[in-house]
Amino acid sequence: LDKSIKVSEKIDGAVGGTIELEGTLRGGKIEVKGTLVVPAGAFTGTRKISIKLRKRTASFNFGPSGTFDKPLLFNATISGLNLSGNNADFVYVQRNGQLTDIQSDATGINDGILYVVNAQLNHFSRYGWSK
Repeated sequence: LDKSIKVSEKIDGAVGGTIELEGTLRGGKIEVKGTLVVPAGAFTGTRKISIKLRKRTASFNFGPSGTFDKPLLFNATISGLNLSGNNADFVYVQRNGQLTDIQSDATGINDGILYVVNAQLNHFSRYGWSK
């Protein structure tokens, strides 16, 4: 990818909320859409939550670090990539590079579109896809 995309918003953990990430890359050839749903009661207080699509890895960094009382739900699509096959897992990428599958309703590749539906995020860190 030629650049990163970042969005941030203040969310009251008692109330919850939604953060939308949208953008295009490579002159509009690649389209990115993401939605993070924070359920009411997910955490105490107000936090400035950020989502960043990393340009080198097409992975998502979420911040600030921390865990949640209820999982946050993340949905995303990236279209316009040259992808083969249908299988791709949405994973947590640990600092040492180890990958851990994340529970979701669906994840994969469909007609060249990389997608994840309702990935359950119990903490913030870096997430992405693996084959």
